[in-house]
Amino acid sequence: MVRGFKYGGYVGQLLRVNLSRRAVSKEPLREDWARDFVGGVGLTARLFYEEVKPKIDPLGPENKLVFMTGPVNGTMIPAASRTSVCAKSPYTESFFHSIVGGNLGPEIKFAGYDGVIIEGKAERPVYLWVDDDKVEIRKAEHLWGKDPFETQEMIRKEIVVPRSSWSDIFWGGSENPLIPVVPGSTKSRKGPAAMHLPCPSFLSKERGEVHHTQIIPNRATGYEPSEKGYKINMSNWDETGDGNVYTSVEDLYLWDQAFYTNALGKDVMDMLHTTGTLSNGKKIDYAFGLVVRDYKGLKVVEHSGSWAGFRAAIVRFPEERFSVICLANLGTIDPSGLAFNV
Repeated sequence: MVRGFKYGGYVGQLLRVNLSRRAVSKEPLREDWARDFVGGVGLTARLFYEEVKPKIDPLGPENKLVFMTGPVNGTMIPAASRTSVCAKSPYTESFFHSIVGGNLGPEIKFAGYDGVIIEGKAERPVYLWVDDDKVEIRKAEHLWGKDPFETQEMIRKEIVVPRSSWSDIFWGGSENPLIPVVPGSTKSRKGPAAMHLPCPSFLSKERGEVHHTQIIPNRATGYEPSEKGYKINMSNWDETGDGNVYTSVEDLYLWDQAFYTNALGKDVMDMLHTTGTLSNGKKIDYAFGLVVRDYKGLKVVEHSGSWAGFRAAIVRFPEERFSVICLANLGTIDPSGLAFNV
């Protein structure tokens, strides 16, 4: 912690990286901002208001990519690992934030920073190496085009530092990928951060909610039981990624068929089905957003989720080319159970 910083939970220092000038600097965190804008998203929003002009090109060097922690990062408080990744979105042309978990946020804090501000434009591929006070912008041409897991293994061999944490940036597999995917911490294979991603072109109805008050044609209403029967349960949280994505059975069927045709590219499809290994060597059945396991002697690929009063599941038996898709708008429904009953 910077000596004399007024508020607990903060280091009191930010790391700024300018890729255009290949320059690294450290600067104090403003105490009034820490007081008035608590948490990573709040601090970054205030920083953007101060430094980023409204009409800048989101894909230009004037934009910033900011990894920002909150005051409880690195503590034993439940969910204290959650860290924000923020920028101006080329999809909505407004400020957006993504929330990631894992070790990245705590490690930023342990290294002596409340956040990392990345700005400018590198002439060639680079990666940022932070080892407490030692910060380097290193060449990364040899990593270009690698998936996140290959990238981590190659860097790990270069630096030979145990218990390091990573955040890679790679482009999504849609035909018009405006926004990259930024995994949070990848000692094991974890899911990508939740960002506003454009939908692949083969989908007809799937969309992300930009604001909870917008009108979405044919949207179902979510419900849950109440003392007098049922009540509406709809989300008013404008967070897209692990929720607030509206789809249909027809589009989920197109997703199902895309796995057979490699519509998002073979490398992406292979990665989605590659199960992970934890840092202790234990194999798990969770892949990159999918669960891959055996069910009664058959290979099954599945994923399910819930948001407010909505429930969804897709269960695929790829070798039999048989799938079950179940969508429900009642919070007590078990779509996975129904799918496996079929």
